Amino acid sequence: MPCVLFRILWEGLVGIPLSHLFGYNKGPWLANSTQHIFGGFASFYTAAWIYGIFVLWDKPWLWDVKECWIGYPFHEIPRSVWWYYTLEATFYYSLLLGAFFDVRRSDFWQLIFHHVVTLGLLSASWAINFVRVGTLVLVSHDIADVFLEGGKLPDYQIFNPLQVPYVPRLIIIMLVALFLLHIFWTYIIGKIVVRTIQEGEAADVRSDSEDEAEEQEVRRKRLTKTKQQTKKED
Repeated sequence: MPCVLFRILWEGLVGIPLSHLFGYNKGPWLANSTQHIFGGFASFYTAAWIYGIFVLWDKPWLWDVKECWIGYPFHEIPRSVWWYYTLEATFYYSLLLGAFFDVRRSDFWQLIFHHVVTLGLLSASWAINFVRVGTLVLVSHDIADVFLEGGKLPDYQIFNPLQVPYVPRLIIIMLVALFLLHIFWTYIIGKIVVRTIQEGEAADVRSDSEDEAEEQEVRRKRLTKTKQQTKKED
């Protein structure tokens, strides 16, 4: 799951802004990024799956499906499972009601039908104490939705290897390169200013490595010459 969370943040904070910059995403990048990070993908499906695993980790029916039927229907419902069911039902109720106030897309009625069926299953499974099976279905459903939402990521693609570059993108790339060079040169100038303040004289810090190399070469020659003279004297 850390990889999934990293992908969410990467797409929301880096991928979508860059896709907007390079012309792939025509909408407002801030709104798209916010919706991608704090929308259904990140704020519920991933979190709900993690919470579901946390709740069911010590439950026997997570590891052995037969436990869903042993002793049925006299199954006690732990408080953690009650909260898990309540949160899931609340989320889908909010989706059902919010759909009528949101922008209507082409699959509006399909989504409404999906939410109604989901809420019907949650209510029926709770009424007949099919909760153990219901929790397994919820966990499977939530992790599937994570990958389903991930299928939308190509809409935010940044690079298309089959697309021929054109001048505006090349200009942006060159401007970014120039900007990075200016940062580097500003750093060099800053070092010169600091050295001038500390030592009282200005010097080009770029020549430090060259001067050191020359000094080392002179020392090496002097050492070699001294050794030769010592051998002659012997």
